[in-house]
Amino acid sequence: MTFAARVLDNLDRQGDRIALRFEDRSVRFAALRDEAEHWRRFLDELEVAPGERVAFLLESSPALVALHLGNLLAGRISVPLNPRATAGELARMLEVARPALVVVGGASEAALREALARSQCGAHLLEERFLSAAFSAGGRSAATSRPLIGPDDPAMIVFTSGSTGLPKGATLSQRNLLAGIEALEIAWSLHADDHLQLCLPLFHVHGLGLGIHGMAAVGHAVTLTRGFDPEATLAALSARPDGPSLFYGVPTIYHRLVRCAPDGLKLPLRLAVSGSAPLAAELHQAARRRLGIDILERYGMSETLMLASNPLMGERRAGTVGLPLPGVELSIVDADGVELAEGEEGEIRVRGANVFSGYWGDDIASRSAFDDQGRFRTGDLGRIEADSGHLVISGRAKELIISGGFNVHPREVEEVLLELPGVRECAVVGLPDDDLGECVTAFVVPDPGFDRALVDQVLRERLSGYKRPRRIELVSDLPRNAMGKIQRHLLGEVER
Repeated sequence: MTFAARVLDNLDRQGDRIALRFEDRSVRFAALRDEAEHWRRFLDELEVAPGERVAFLLESSPALVALHLGNLLAGRISVPLNPRATAGELARMLEVARPALVVVGGASEAALREALARSQCGAHLLEERFLSAAFSAGGRSAATSRPLIGPDDPAMIVFTSGSTGLPKGATLSQRNLLAGIEALEIAWSLHADDHLQLCLPLFHVHGLGLGIHGMAAVGHAVTLTRGFDPEATLAALSARPDGPSLFYGVPTIYHRLVRCAPDGLKLPLRLAVSGSAPLAAELHQAARRRLGIDILERYGMSETLMLASNPLMGERRAGTVGLPLPGVELSIVDADGVELAEGEEGEIRVRGANVFSGYWGDDIASRSAFDDQGRFRTGDLGRIEADSGHLVISGRAKELIISGGFNVHPREVEEVLLELPGVRECAVVGLPDDDLGECVTAFVVPDPGFDRALVDQVLRERLSGYKRPRRIELVSDLPRNAMGKIQRHLLGEVER
């Protein structure tokens, strides 16, 4: 079975039940089914063939959901892009994915037009305002046969930071998407009567691959918001008796909810999940006190979807990401790939139907991503607790920064800084931050002519907001080892 077949079955079965609530609108499953079929016809008219890429640069909305599901059901490959990405960032992603069509909305259009000119990828551009016409063309759709899609056909390309700091497109197949949502259906007892409050962005696999795919395949309703507002989210989560039963967030979101929660609050949630960054034990406890919830922490990646989760029933151990999900084979290995005993720290490697097959258009990176036993090298360090079998994430071998749930590669930021006059050397790290989890911090060795105002201006122009350093520390030197390599773990101790 493919993910598309599962979704098509569910859309037909759920029919007149509400799938999405968005502002003052309600969208039923039957309407999503119709819009998906209309979108297929529209792509046929544009001669966008099955197997070609359709990218979208859109804020969260029912139109984005319908477009994405339409791609999956019609055999086109969805490429979600960050609507706040700069023209340079977009150009690099377009060069990798080479989409036939890019759908863009609002403030992102200028950056996309510049990116298309830079990348020369030849994609057609469709403005969001024309989507309603594409979805409504042809009236109510007649019944159609199942799409001719195979389990190993690509379904999505999700961009993730790699070891080079340049964007790599993780290619997720129909099989990957189906395995990912079926594992969560078992582990979290997801069912059609659930109701998810979703404020996560939909260019990210967290919001799209958990929230929207759960709605599409399992049949639960989703209340979708344009973004995250702590007070509005608390009000929505507190609603009774028909309020949400599910909430997915990142540690930054929970920290802000805790900070603005009134005394005595007890949210009536069946399940509150945290991921995309480590959840501090202190925040886990604060959520119990201030929100009345026991957060379930889990672990996943763009390349693998979800890998491990604390149990729905049983101890949700703070500081751990729980147990491997159904169908996931997880190993802790040393530098030679030899499995380590419980309690010993090493690299986390995984296998399973949820694990991608490689990076789009990058055979070298794809081969190096797996070991000789076919296990994906996560680049994360961890250990298995001997007494419980829970997985503890202890670090990231790839030096990736996770700030507010978003990935930031130090080298990408460093390359921008090093182009500026007055910057002799620099190193970018993530320092602990109560709100964001990690704060992107740049340590700069300045030369005469260093201009802080110019640095701030160029960073705003070249990097998305979550990638820009919130702190820039001027230092006399950077700590290095005998081989000249910067010792990033010592950067917080250098003289300013």
